[in-house]
Order: sequence, then structure tokens, then C-alpha cells
Amino acid sequence: MTWLWRQFNEERWPALILALSVALLAAVAGVTPRLMSDLDDRQLGQALAGLSAIQGDVQASWAHSQAVGPSGPDGVDDPWPARLEAARAIRDEQPEPLRSLLADPEFVGRANREVELVPEPETGYYLAVLALLVYPHLSDHAILVDGAWPVFGTGSERTQVAVLEGVAEKMRWTVGSSIGEDYVVSATFRPADPSAQRWEHVPLGRTYTEPLDPNLGVAMNAGLFLPETYTPQAGDLGTPRSWDSGMTIRMWFGLDVESLRSSGVDVDGLAAQLTSLLAQRYESSTAEGSPDIRLNSELGSTLTRVVAQQTLTRSILTIAALGPIAVAVALVILAARLVVQRREPWLELLHARGLTPAQARRMAVVEGTVLTGPAAVAGHLLAVAVIPGPYPAVAWLTTLFSAAVAVVALGVGAVHAGARRTRTDLSLHASRWRVAGEALAWTATAAATFQLLSRPDDEAAPGVDLLGAATPVLWTLTATLLVLRLYPLPLGILARWTRGRPGLTGFLGAARSLRDPAGGVVPVTTVLLGATLAVMGATLVGTVATGTERATWASTGSHIHLSGPRVLDPMVDELRAVDGVATVARLYEASDNAKVTLGGDERWVRVLLADPELMSVYQPMPGGSPVPAALFEEPALVLGGDLSTTSGRATVVGLGELRVAGGLRVLPGASPGSAWVLADVNRWRDRQPTATTALISVDPDADLREVAAAIAQLVPNSRVTNVADQLAQLRDSPTIDGLSRAFWILSGTAAVLMALSVIGSQLLGGGERRHLAAILRTLGLRPGQLRALAAWEVGPAIALALVVGVGTGIGLAALMLAGLDFRTLTGGGYSPTLHVHWPTLASVVGALLATMTMAVAVTSWSAGRTDLAQELRIGDQR
Repeated sequence: MTWLWRQFNEERWPALILALSVALLAAVAGVTPRLMSDLDDRQLGQALAGLSAIQGDVQASWAHSQAVGPSGPDGVDDPWPARLEAARAIRDEQPEPLRSLLADPEFVGRANREVELVPEPETGYYLAVLALLVYPHLSDHAILVDGAWPVFGTGSERTQVAVLEGVAEKMRWTVGSSIGEDYVVSATFRPADPSAQRWEHVPLGRTYTEPLDPNLGVAMNAGLFLPETYTPQAGDLGTPRSWDSGMTIRMWFGLDVESLRSSGVDVDGLAAQLTSLLAQRYESSTAEGSPDIRLNSELGSTLTRVVAQQTLTRSILTIAALGPIAVAVALVILAARLVVQRREPWLELLHARGLTPAQARRMAVVEGTVLTGPAAVAGHLLAVAVIPGPYPAVAWLTTLFSAAVAVVALGVGAVHAGARRTRTDLSLHASRWRVAGEALAWTATAAATFQLLSRPDDEAAPGVDLLGAATPVLWTLTATLLVLRLYPLPLGILARWTRGRPGLTGFLGAARSLRDPAGGVVPVTTVLLGATLAVMGATLVGTVATGTERATWASTGSHIHLSGPRVLDPMVDELRAVDGVATVARLYEASDNAKVTLGGDERWVRVLLADPELMSVYQPMPGGSPVPAALFEEPALVLGGDLSTTSGRATVVGLGELRVAGGLRVLPGASPGSAWVLADVNRWRDRQPTATTALISVDPDADLREVAAAIAQLVPNSRVTNVADQLAQLRDSPTIDGLSRAFWILSGTAAVLMALSVIGSQLLGGGERRHLAAILRTLGLRPGQLRALAAWEVGPAIALALVVGVGTGIGLAALMLAGLDFRTLTGGGYSPTLHVHWPTLASVVGALLATMTMAVAVTSWSAGRTDLAQELRIGDQR
């Protein structure tokens, strides 16, 4: 090992550059799968957290049509432990990660018969409809406000019940109050955490409703919670506490989303496990004679959507990462060549003394392993530090690959050390092998493009969409081959143009970029690869962000979207009176299945009506109102959804014959289905339509969130959303935030690697450049002219690569938008179109240009510091 240390001490900086290059390659190759896994986990977490309990929880319901009575010492055994044991057995039988995702099971029972009574007049209610509920977990998740939890065995003819604190206040009940002839209030309570999703299964445990009848007044719908051990059992108890009625029992598993965070979950595998769970039947209890149940959940559709999102984002990140990885590989090879170049005198001497190629290769492998092994491990650890989380053992393969590239490059270089290198890659008359290779690349690119654009949207397999990822890479490869093929033409034109002009630097620089073996190809290739994939990533991220923003506006319809109760004229007047409200427009559903005649063809559609103010509330949307103004100016209608006709006349029941003013795929602020028509509400001839949706625009100087809060307070039993909150959630979403972060990390890394590659390629030709500089200095060339000469050698090539890279990157973004289904990222049915976000693109191009300028400045500065006497002395010795 002494010779290794001697070589390292003799000239350290080439070896250090090689170690740094390997560390950077290992870091880039290692951080890329971590970026994908981190984004996958965040997408899954967001999707699951956004589900309601009814949508996401795995649940089952079954009916018991026997009499209801108490359990325990005075009745039958308490059946809830047996049900809990059976439910836990179902969960424990599931494989991971589904078993960890399913929380501890819970139950609730609801009697099929409700208690109706007439409240006291001072309550203001004309009727109280009370549901009888058994929630075995009530005391665990509720706070006792007054009294004691209901129990059996008190000797009273009335059954004890617990009621919600708000219900007791509204109904003027206190502990001890009788409810009808059969029940007595023993406790009032409030939920410990009203926002917990479990209450969606037991909604009357945290709230009550007050339905309004225009003729009779306001009613009260609430729940009476029986003792926790109340249960269906056989036989008629014959007491006031029993009745011939059935009870519906619901069991559910909540979702423990935290168990899946930072765990690298295979969502496709999780979806398969869920499908298997829902396909089987299970015992509802360990007790004999219990009915079998089948579980159900809407979670499967969410997981399918997440799989599609992950497939798309993984493909985007794979393509974006190939740029810096390819540049890093080129940098490692350049650094290895630089090490071999500095070892050439020593290797030539050893070859002259009998060193065989095999021995030279073994020496290079040993030196490369010692130099690059620790560097690759350091790069791996850096990737782990940048993106923490689980790191599988297979990830070390990227580290091994990084070190192997350097070792192979050193071994090949050591065997061929001293051989004369000639420039053949820039010739317009290439070998037949090169022509065949280029033809094969063009053929593969054309075939992949055709297959990508012609396949169905749902054909991509889970994981990385290989076809979607390979097609842009093939286009980048063919663009690089084309530039390398045509690269000498602009340089030749530049050389001829500068030949007849005053000054030597321009002509000599262009001529050297054509002939110098160390210049040209490597800078052009690395800059083109890096610029293409960086610009493509920036364009795609900007397009997805803009598309998601437009989808958000389409979902909201205007500044504020209100839905829920019927929006009658008095409510519209109250909404318009809210400070900051500019315009209010209602959307009516006139019919959910009406016949429309179009050119002799009949279709059944949903009929929607709108106030004329709809045009005004749509104006804040990007691009203004999508609804044509003719809809409210003349007898006309708009066709939507799958109805492709956008002109002519149509006849609709309730509207008559109207002109078709246009067509829309999506109606902002509504979800009308696959086939619908929209018309002016003033043209409706049938009974008064119902409006449960209002779109509201606000004044330009109003605080949107304050106006939305005022509207929510004005209409308490409604769902009020505002576009400001929706857009804020969008910017913080894993898709936008994660893709943007990954893009900036990869683009920044690519820019640094591109600069190092340019500097490294020029260092390879440093000896010839210094020798030429010494000769030119003796002829009177100044140091400033030498620096300009070095800039001319590489500057035009970098400028050409940047221009082609920007254009190719935008073109590849358009290709991916055409070939891949981006609706999974933007949400809903909105398919984004290419959107070049010029500030982001300008920042990316500016960063690349600044980095390349710095690299050229470094090489030029080095060329201007040539030691004239030293170079002439070395030249004489040659």
C-alpha cells in the first residue's frame, strides 16, 4: 500500500476530485428513491386523512329482529365482549400493513323504533323524535357533565338514559327528568373530542338537528343513550324497558393513519389486502348462533387513486433524476480520466519495464476501491441525512454502482494510458456502427412515442411507469445525438466568421473547440442532459400547480361556495347584506332525469338552472366565466358532460325548444354528472325548482376568510368553503410541495454537477492549453486574451446546449401531458394543459446560465495564470 500513499501525496487534487465525484453520484442516486418514498408516504397520508369515517372506515352492519332488553345479572350475558373478541380476531388475521392501519373496533346499536313526543311549549319545538342508541364506548369518549352513567337494576320502571348536554338545555331536561313514560335522564354529557371521526358513526352523540317544517315549525332530532350493556336478546321481556323491535348494530374499524407514516407502504399491496378482507365473511361474535357479516369500505377507491398518483409522480421524479445522475456519471468518468492522465508518466515507465495490462488493471482497481469506497459510503450517508426514513438494504446497490463506475473507468484508463486519443465523435462522416446506433435510437424513440400516445390512460402498471419514463429519456438521447451530429456545423460557421475579423481569440477558440479532444462533447452532452430534464421538471411542476389551482376554482365556482340547506329568497337577501359580499347566484336542480331531444336523438339528462348573476360570480375564476353570455340574453341553454353537440336547437321538458349556446365538460361549483343541461331559471315553466347551492363573489378589498366566516355563522347548518383556504391547502399539499422540493433538489444538484463536468473536461486539456498559451504569450498575447480564448473554446458549445435543452425540455413536458393521465394529480376530471410558468422557467435557466458562466470563468481564470517559463522548459524537454 506504500505505492498508493506515494501516488496520492505526489498529486492529491485529482484523487480528491474523483472521491468527491463518487460521493456526489452516490448521494444523487441514493436520495432519488428516498424522495419518491417520502412523497409516496405523504400522498398516502394526505389521502387517508382527508377521508371521513363513513368513507374510509372498514365497517359492517347487521340487524337483530328480536326483543331488546338488559343484559348482565338480571338478563343474559353481556354480548359486547364476545363481539369485540370476534372483531379483534378479524383484524389480527390481516397481514401488514393492513393490520396496523385498522384501529381497535367499536360498536353502536340503534333501535329501529324511534320515540316521538310533544315537548313542552316553552322549548319552541312542536315535535321531538328521539333515537334509542347503545354505545358501549360512550363513557370512554365522553365527559360526564351531570349525574351518573345509566345502569340497570335500579328498581325503577323507567330505563335510565344519557342525553347530550345541548339537547338537555334545548329540551329543558335535567337529571331526573322523565322522558315519556319509559325513560328518565340519569346523565348529561358532552364529547371529549367533538372533532374525532368516531362521532360520524354516532352523530347524535355530538350534535342534534332541527328540521324545519314550513307549516308546523321546528322539530328536534336527538339521541337517547341507553345503558352500555343494553343489547338484543331472545324473548319478550314484558317490561316497559322492552319492545317488540329490532336493533341495527354497526361495527367499524377506524384508520390509524399515523401507523403508515414514513414506513414506505406498498399501496398497491395494501389495496390487494383490503380487497381480500372485504371479499370474505366473518363471524359477528364468538357466541354461538351469531350471524355472519361482510365488511365494506370506500377506502379501496381512494387507494386506487393514490396508486395512480404515485405511479405518475414516480415517473416524473425518475425522469427528473436521470439528468443529474447521468451528469454525475460523466463527472466520475472525467475525474477517473484526470487521475489516469496525471499517472501517465509513471504508467508509461512501468509499461516500458514490463507491466502487463492485467497488472495495470489490478493496480487501478485497488487504487479505485481505496479512493472511492469511503467516498461512496459518505455519499450514501449524506442521502440518508437529507431525507431521513427507512432505508432498505437494497439501497446500498446504488452506492456499489457509484464506486463501480469509478473503478471501471480507472481500470480501462490504466490499460490504455499513453495511447493517443483522436477526435472522431464530431465528424459528419461517422462510422457505420454509429449510424446504426443512431438509427436504432430514433426508431425506439418513435415506437415508444406512438405506444405512449395510443395506449389507454389506465394501462400504466403500479410503481414507475416504464413507458412513460423511458419515452422522455429516449427523446433526450436522440436530441443529444442530433446535437452531437450537427454540432460541428455552427462551430465551423463561427470559425469562418471569426477568421476574417480582427483578433485571434475568437477564431482560435472556435477552431480549438472543433479539434481539442477534451472540449466539446462532454460539456455539450452534460449541459444538454441537465438543462433538458431540469426545464422539463420545472414545466411539469408549474403545469400541475396551475392545473390543480384551476381545478380548485372549478370545484368552488367562485370566491365562496355554500351548500346544504335550501337557499330561498330571504336567505339570498341576508347573504347579500353581509359586509363584503358582491354577488350571489344560486344553482337549482330542476330535474334529475329529464328527456332532451337533440337533432332527432333523445337523451335523459339532469336539468340545472341558474340565476342570471351566475356570470358575475364566475368572473373571479382564471379565464373568467366559462358560461356564454347568450345563456341569459336569449332563449338558450348549455349542454354539459358527455353531450358533444355545441350548436343547433334542443327541446327539454319544462324549458321547451331553445338554442344551444355552447358546451361545457365541467360546470364550476357543481357536480351534475355525465350528462346535463344548464338554463336560465327565469325560463323554467314547471314547478318551483329547489336550490341548495349558492356561489358568492366578494368585493376586491374584502377579506375573503372573514366574509366566509360571517356566512358560516349566518347559515349554521351548511357547508361553506372559500377558495383562499382551498388554494392554501393546495400549496401545502404533498403533490405540489413534494414535487417542487424534489425538483429544486435535483435541479440544483444537476447545475452543480454540470459546472464540475465543464471544469473537469477543461482540466483534461489543461496541459495542451497551457503549452499553447506559453507559445502565444511569447508571440505577444496578453493574459486577458488567453482567458478570452479559453471562454471561446467552451462558451458557444454551452450556449448551444442550453438553447436546445430549454426547447427540448418544454417539448418533453408537452409529450408527457399528452401521454400520461395527470388528472390524478389535479383532482376530479380536470386534465391540465401545458402551462409554462415563466418566472420559474426564467429562474431555472438563469441558475443554469449563472452556473455555466461561473464554470467558464474558472477555466478562463486558470488559463490566464499560465507559468510561461515552466511551460517552455517542459516543452523543450519534450
